[in-house]
Amino acid sequence: MDLELARVGKTSITAEDLQHHMEKASSPEKVQEYLRNPDIVQVALASLVDQFVWAEMARREGMKLTG
Repeated sequence: MDLELARVGKTSITAEDLQHHMEKASSPEKVQEYLRNPDIVQVALASLVDQFVWAEMARREGMKLTG
């Protein structure tokens, strides 16, 4: 079981989700370095939570998300 870092509605955001999110913005090699910096982790998690919040708001308004 992966560590749950946050929850948006019924959606769980895990450590694995955060790592994938950070890899999209950088590279897998750099992510391991970034994960040792709590400030970077906090900013990355906030960014990922924002994405999930916007997706949840859109879903509640009846919008269909793609991608």
